Amino acid sequence: MCAKQSFVKGRAPLEDNAYTIIGYDNGAVGTVWSSCVNAGSMHGQKIRLIGSKASIEWWDEQPNQLRLQIHGKPAQILERGMGYLYSEALQDDRMGGGHPEGLFEAWSNLYSRLL
Repeated sequence: MCAKQSFVKGRAPLEDNAYTIIGYDNGAVGTVWSSCVNAGSMHGQKIRLIGSKASIEWWDEQPNQLRLQIHGKPAQILERGMGYLYSEALQDDRMGGGHPEGLFEAWSNLYSRLL
C-alpha cells in the first residue's frame, strides 16, 4: 500500500513524498518513507530495523556507526572495523574504520554476494 503526494507544484505530476507499507509472507511488516520535502533532513538516509527484542539503525551521515538497542538495555553505538564485532562483520571490511569510502565497499560486497 502506498500514499504519495506532490507538495511542490513545479514537480507535479511527480510525487515528492511517499509512504509505503509492505506486508511480507512471514507476517513481518515494513514501512518506507521517501521524501524530498522533509525539513531539517537535507540528504539523510536512515535505515532502521525493529524487532521484538532489539532494533538496529544506520544513518548515512554517520556511516561508520550502527546503533543497537536491545530491549531493557542502554543503546550501544557499534563502530565499523572494531575488534569487538563478530568475525562475519569484519570479513568484508577491507578498508578499516574511519574511511567514508567504506559505503561504496559495502554496496560492492552486497552486489558481489547477490550476483
